[in-house]
Amino acid sequence: MNSEFRIMGSNHLSIGKLFLTFLFVLLCSAFAKAQDITTAEYFIDNDPGVGQATILSLNNTGTNLTDQFTINTGNLTIGFHRLYTRVQNANNTWGHYDGFLFYVADTTPVSNPALPDLAAAEYFIDTDPGVGQATAIPLNSNGSAITDTFMVNVGAITPGFHRLYVRVQDANGVWSQYDQFLFYVTDPNDNPPGPLPTIVAAEYFLGTDPGLGNATAVTLTPTGTPDHFMFDIDFSGLPSCSTTPFHLRVQNSDGVWSLYDYDPALQLPDTEASVADNASLTTINEQCEVTSLTAPTATDSCTGMQVTGTSNVSFPITASTTVSWTYDDGNGNITTQDQQIIVQDTDVPDAVAQPITVDLNGAVSISILPTDIDDGSTDNCSTPVLTLSQNTFTAVGTYQITLTATDSAGNFDEDTVTVTVVDSTLGIHDQDISASFEVYPNPTSGDLHVESSQQLERIELYSITGKLLMSINESVDVIDLSKYQSGFYLIKFMDVYGNTAVKRVIKN
Repeated sequence: MNSEFRIMGSNHLSIGKLFLTFLFVLLCSAFAKAQDITTAEYFIDNDPGVGQATILSLNNTGTNLTDQFTINTGNLTIGFHRLYTRVQNANNTWGHYDGFLFYVADTTPVSNPALPDLAAAEYFIDTDPGVGQATAIPLNSNGSAITDTFMVNVGAITPGFHRLYVRVQDANGVWSQYDQFLFYVTDPNDNPPGPLPTIVAAEYFLGTDPGLGNATAVTLTPTGTPDHFMFDIDFSGLPSCSTTPFHLRVQNSDGVWSLYDYDPALQLPDTEASVADNASLTTINEQCEVTSLTAPTATDSCTGMQVTGTSNVSFPITASTTVSWTYDDGNGNITTQDQQIIVQDTDVPDAVAQPITVDLNGAVSISILPTDIDDGSTDNCSTPVLTLSQNTFTAVGTYQITLTATDSAGNFDEDTVTVTVVDSTLGIHDQDISASFEVYPNPTSGDLHVESSQQLERIELYSITGKLLMSINESVDVIDLSKYQSGFYLIKFMDVYGNTAVKRVIKN
């Protein structure tokens, strides 16, 4: 038969203090009616006289007081001293002093030398054969304090109680005193005991014992390990986060109840959610986007610790939304709180245009883009969309053109500038002949009549984009537009001198 034992070592340290904290019960009594205590004083070792000692500040009133004071003992010599206290009542009568003994220790730090390593160990049972003569124990560890395991054969020991003794030797050859403990050897010839009855029931109570079998029964759930069970306890109705005395006992298959196990202050579970530190969260208003939010906090109802809210929001927030903050106290209690986020662009863009001059260069028309007259239009949130009040020109002249900048929220701004249209192909003798003829009806469904006071040499029909659709190399009175789709068209007239004019017509 073998048994297992362990060897353990440890070190200790003593500390001295410079302050003495003590608790006193102060009493004031007399044959007549007792008076309230008004003053208290103390002295150490030598009495300086009634009313001449060090005054104590009283934190309570009455004829019987319990109070606590801290006294500086740093200026006292090392050794034993006596502390005396006495009190004075409302009639200015001093009582006898009360005293007790205390000791002032040396606070000088003490440096303990390093302990030598353990070099050997031995054990004996019942009778000491002498230092170094017992059974050696092989050490598997090194150091001045070790934990090791060894086996002891107790098969040759008589049944009954015995004592095991262990001692160690350090590297300096010094043996320690032995340590011992009692153990029992059973008789192998005894009939082995039968199997223990199994646990079949359990019950608990919190306060007064209602009697065996009358407490609150629990359902035992096996864990897979013999005599190990799990069970649930209903603490509903009890204050969350508080403590309660708890008693538990079990019953075996023979119907026998055990003694109860007892916890004087069982910690009840935390079932209360955290309380938000702010009853409502501030609404966030931004023009373009929200790039970050300060997480709100709540206070745990049990611990008083602060809980920081979390959310699954992704940044940046570019549209109005509601952010839901979650406070989780780590015990399954969750509180949520909403925060409104309003993203609304109310600022108008800034449209900035510049005047320009464009050259027809002999063409029927010329077009411009918004970027041609844009001079740095901006918006607070994004790049604005630019549009023009007119972008195509067919005749020389000056035009007032409006540049409109519109942002994604529909806010817009306008700036109007002059666009000058010239035609560099016109000579100094060229002249505008647009006043010498007219076209009608305009709009027309088919035939367009031409009346001119000058001889025309050529007539050209263009789409609004400048594509040549028809050319007539003679002067005519009617132009047939019936085969063309509805829309805007440009007709260029040229006289025999090379002078030109452009008319815009509408085909229904």
